[in-house]
Amino acid sequence: MSDDLWICLESLNEEEIRRIGNLHSVADPDPGALAGRMTDPAYLRRCFQQMPSEKRAVLLYFLFASQNGVIREREIPREQQKFGLKACRRKISEFFRGGWIFPVRNQFHERLYYLPAELRRAWIAALAAGSLPKPVNAASVMHCSEPSAGIWQAFFHFLFMLEQEPLLLTKTGQIPKKEAQKLDVELDLDASSLKETKWGKQDELPPWISFLLELSQLLGLTERTSQSVRVRQMNWQQWLQLSFDQMMRILYQAVFNLLTAERNGLHGYLQLLECLEAENWYALKEIICFLSEWDLPFFSPALLEHLEKQLIDPLVAMGWMEKGQSGSSETYFRWLELPPKGQVPDEVPFYIEPHMEIYLPYYFPLPQRYVLAQAADFMGGDRMLIYELNERSVQRARRYGLTGEDLLSLLAAWSGTEVPEPVKEQVIHWFRQAPSILAESAFLLHGSPERLDRCRRILEKKGINIPEFTGERLIISAADFAAAQAALQESGQEVQQMHHSLHGNDERNIKHVDWGRLLSPLKEWRVETHWPSGLDMRSNADKLPKIWTSGLRAYGREMVKEMVKQSIHYGFALKMEYQGDLITVSPQKVEYCGGDWLMHAKVGKEKKFYPLGRISRVQVMVEQ
Repeated sequence: MSDDLWICLESLNEEEIRRIGNLHSVADPDPGALAGRMTDPAYLRRCFQQMPSEKRAVLLYFLFASQNGVIREREIPREQQKFGLKACRRKISEFFRGGWIFPVRNQFHERLYYLPAELRRAWIAALAAGSLPKPVNAASVMHCSEPSAGIWQAFFHFLFMLEQEPLLLTKTGQIPKKEAQKLDVELDLDASSLKETKWGKQDELPPWISFLLELSQLLGLTERTSQSVRVRQMNWQQWLQLSFDQMMRILYQAVFNLLTAERNGLHGYLQLLECLEAENWYALKEIICFLSEWDLPFFSPALLEHLEKQLIDPLVAMGWMEKGQSGSSETYFRWLELPPKGQVPDEVPFYIEPHMEIYLPYYFPLPQRYVLAQAADFMGGDRMLIYELNERSVQRARRYGLTGEDLLSLLAAWSGTEVPEPVKEQVIHWFRQAPSILAESAFLLHGSPERLDRCRRILEKKGINIPEFTGERLIISAADFAAAQAALQESGQEVQQMHHSLHGNDERNIKHVDWGRLLSPLKEWRVETHWPSGLDMRSNADKLPKIWTSGLRAYGREMVKEMVKQSIHYGFALKMEYQGDLITVSPQKVEYCGGDWLMHAKVGKEKKFYPLGRISRVQVMVEQ
């Protein structure tokens, strides 16, 4: 669902697009054609095979060690020393020229280097193709995870409850723990699955409430003011119009973003797990062994625990995975056949029991489920969900504008059969026994009696309900006003809203939500339209005194210290005469120790230390 690559390519001018197209052998290139070529698995495998080892190391760093495909410009010197990525800047500039990596500016105007999400997924899928570990025999796996109702169920229920009753904040702007715990009990999710994530390590709120609040804010479905946390109605209504498959893809991407922000590199490992076939069991240790063969300089044995505790356990609790064990307690896992892996069946079963319970599948369309939730209480469930009609829920349905006849008609339509008689009788009884009078938001239309009568006839032909017409005023329900306004304007009747409109909803002008853009970091970044010269080693060399780069010379200790610092900053090597020998080193750090300044440096793969006072001559090496 991400369009980051297309957005980045579209930001380039025609000359740059043509130049990149020539590099990738794309005739008459445009952003779409280039994106297709650059995400083609066979093409990517050939590109990787032709890369020198140092360029491969930079690519693998972006895929498996960066912060979701990002390196900050100011961090390059530190990272290239930390991971031994010699000439990292030069290799990034080569990726620039190929259109793989893009310079961007974040909201603080800091320059970042970004490998778009589609390219990261495509590279990982291409590199893993044909060599992934084989599935294990399902008969040898013992299930060790409880069936999950799915994060999509908890998320819907969470938002619906917030719509009913926004979270009122304390005087210090905090969410009351009692209210948060009440929500947590309603959701009934396994808190231990988030134990090793940031949401499980904080004490303020239950882990899942913290997670769902962050998830809903990321998707623009809730907003936090100084007084409360409440649902953003316009965005929430747009969310409800999504198909189940659309909703699941968007929700998965949002969960992906949150989980992988936990630790640099997790995005790459999760994208690798996505390459595995759904419904097949895999041994986690086999995945780790597979990765160990990729020659990742930053690979750690601790990765096994990170993958299990920070990715697999949360995804199991959210219903996208299942977890199992062997007899020797080895961890197995598998993807479930759900979106984004699968499709929703065409038929949607819906059952109404005489004892007031309703059963429906987890993929029941959101708009209908939203209406059902107005009239019935959610009682839980896994693949089949349970709702209950009761007196309290029916009174809630009245507040949403439903009548008893409306509700029974909807239930019959969804089930495809007659509603059982005991259910009919009880629903009608509860509606008739309602103790309260309802107040409804409406629009009052003013105009001449002739014009208003003409409007009434137009609206009646369109089937739009008119609660009241006196000849001098016409009342339209707020729920019908948008359709009424469109019908009148289509018929040539101009409708102008008064400035003190009764509707008064500040969110009514919110535009259609672009969920993909909302989840992209590019919503806050600006793609630079030119290649920055900062990655050109010679351009960086121009910032240094020419005498430093033109030959070996003797300098005082303070000058040598400054040369070392600048070499670390720009990623240059140093050629130096030390105790009679000429050697070239990659400086990493300089610190005061034992009465002298000490340079930490790499010579090949060895780490060595050099007192600056003993360096006879030195030169900054531009060419590496």
